Amino acid sequence: MRKALNFRTGRVVAIVRSGLALALLATTWTLESGRFSGDAAARLVAVGYIVAAFALLGVTLLSWWQTHRLRLVALAIDAAVLFAALALPAPPPPAMAGVLMALYAFILLGAAIGWPRNGAPIAALVVVAGHALAVAAVPLAPGLSQWLGPHLMAMIALAGLVAWMGQRIGKIRPPRLDLPDEGEWPEALSAMLDFVSEQAEAAGAAAAWQPDDEPWVFLHTAGTLGDSHERLGPDQFPPAAQELAGTVLFDRRRQRQLVLLDSGAVVARKGALVHPLLTRCSAPSGLLLTVRAQGGTCTLLLTGVEDVAADHLRLARAAGVEIGHALDRRAVMVITREADRTRIRDTLARDLHDSVAQSLAGASFRIEALRLALANGRAIDADLDALQRSLEREERTVQRLILQLRDRDQPDRPCDLVSELDTTLNDTGARWGIACALTADPGLPTVPLLALHEFEQILREAVANAVRHGNAARVDVHLRKGEGQIVLDIIDDGTGFPARPRPLQPRSIAARVADMGGRMTVESQPGRSVLHLAVPDRWSAA
Repeated sequence: MRKALNFRTGRVVAIVRSGLALALLATTWTLESGRFSGDAAARLVAVGYIVAAFALLGVTLLSWWQTHRLRLVALAIDAAVLFAALALPAPPPPAMAGVLMALYAFILLGAAIGWPRNGAPIAALVVVAGHALAVAAVPLAPGLSQWLGPHLMAMIALAGLVAWMGQRIGKIRPPRLDLPDEGEWPEALSAMLDFVSEQAEAAGAAAAWQPDDEPWVFLHTAGTLGDSHERLGPDQFPPAAQELAGTVLFDRRRQRQLVLLDSGAVVARKGALVHPLLTRCSAPSGLLLTVRAQGGTCTLLLTGVEDVAADHLRLARAAGVEIGHALDRRAVMVITREADRTRIRDTLARDLHDSVAQSLAGASFRIEALRLALANGRAIDADLDALQRSLEREERTVQRLILQLRDRDQPDRPCDLVSELDTTLNDTGARWGIACALTADPGLPTVPLLALHEFEQILREAVANAVRHGNAARVDVHLRKGEGQIVLDIIDDGTGFPARPRPLQPRSIAARVADMGGRMTVESQPGRSVLHLAVPDRWSAA
């Protein structure tokens, strides 16, 4: 029973109308002729209303098309019965008065359901205005004007409430849909069809996704349309001759359409709906709608909806809106994930370049120097021991990188910036065989392990560049606090950067400084090059 009435308000309205007609007839048969002189006329109105009500009920059971087309006729019949009852020769007794007030409320709700945007206010205005005119200008039966006065006030109050509720009728909110952001389009389209089929109780569904930047159309079908996924070219799935005007309930055999426009109005149109998705799926009837999202357009087809009605238009549109939101969320997640992957790849490349690659290059540099020393007859035992210690320290650095990748290190562990950088600088200088010295102002803060890692990599890269590209013999580092900044000056005595109007910045170092929100300048001349780095001090106590 619930399934037969769910999202079929036309059928529910017709059933309630039939109940009101029977109630109206019951009041005429239970009246005592001495108290109500309009028995025959009242029975005639009630019987006529019963005939019309059951006829309209039969229409709602047989045709969604005629149900929509006869909305205004049904509303006019309801209003006519109300006014006919008030035109009887005597004021209605309490039993009939209750039925008439219920009929008035039914007219307002029926108008709100049939025309959600403004049906209830217009119906209320017409009915209340008619009653007010009757009170003011029409000769009424004795006692009727006293009856209409308070009831008119009640009708105005009820009209305001129903008009307010009418603005909210049809605003369906389906549950949130989260599409898988991993994998290809078949998984996402399958999740979309499962969602919309469940919401609309459709036996079959199809989705045609057309990306904005590709000529292909990805067609996915489910349910009675078969479970399949295809990639179709323009010759297999040509563009639609015209864009859909809205969500469409169609019957191609009878050439009928109900279209839910963007304004919220439902219009009836004749003619067979033409669309490549209908041709591809051989769908004679159902619901068709277009969903626009970031990156493309998706056309959805729903078939096999049992006892389909005009209510399914708003239901399908609400599901389509949620699918559009889900597609947008998926696009953002894909972009974010790709950005994260790119950032991780760049970080790994920088770390490998600034640590492993430079360490291997430094070891090769030292080994070559040791070979020359050995050829000249100089003892190299102490140099070999220093090289071994340097490689062992570099091994620990690589192990720390691995721990960070596995998220087993403590990225927020506080570290003494001065002592750690002093150790790193001395190790790097020993590896490259040059003199290095660090001077630091007092009061420098402790920094998290991740920030220390960035500073260490900057020093390693700077020393390696000074030796390999500038033939430097000494590197001095000055570390101090500025105004809300930590300032690092790296000075070497090499040949400097190539002569240019504006010296090139070392790419790896510049990228690390930018990631830390800082800035870098370069001063270069033969015999003295300076890298001036300033990064925001986020670690000192306020």
